[in-house]
Amino acid sequence: MSHGKLREEKNCLNCGHLVEERFCPHCGQENIQPKQPFHYLFTHFIEDFTHYDGQFWKTIKYLLVRPGRLTKEYLEGKRQIYVAPVKLYIFISFITFFLPSLFSTSEEEQEHNKKTYASKEIEKEKEEKIARLTDSLKYELTKNQLKKINKHKLVRT
Repeated sequence: MSHGKLREEKNCLNCGHLVEERFCPHCGQENIQPKQPFHYLFTHFIEDFTHYDGQFWKTIKYLLVRPGRLTKEYLEGKRQIYVAPVKLYIFISFITFFLPSLFSTSEEEQEHNKKTYASKEIEKEKEEKIARLTDSLKYELTKNQLKKINKHKLVRT
């Protein structure tokens, strides 16, 4: 429930029906002054941040297709069927800045990954060089041993 000032007029700004109490019995809009101070918008946003129902999609549809009509109806007081502008702005900003951070890595992580990959490649190259060196040493040793054996055989015969 909001803390906005009640209007003296008893017609609903949203649907035009007679409002006897605080809320319209036909559409449910609260019968309060259409122009509210900033703190009201902030507290209203906090109170019902997650209560979008069908308002969100209808607001987005009119915002993309007929933004002038959306603004005109909102300023005339037809607010029950739309999401409040500040609330919509904050929600879209949140989505815009929060979601990409979930799906992409930071530049530092990318740099770290590149360095890790590069160091693994360097380590792999070193291991390959060592393996080639040991293979060539084994080959040379085997070759030298065969020469000695052959010399011994020749000397005995």
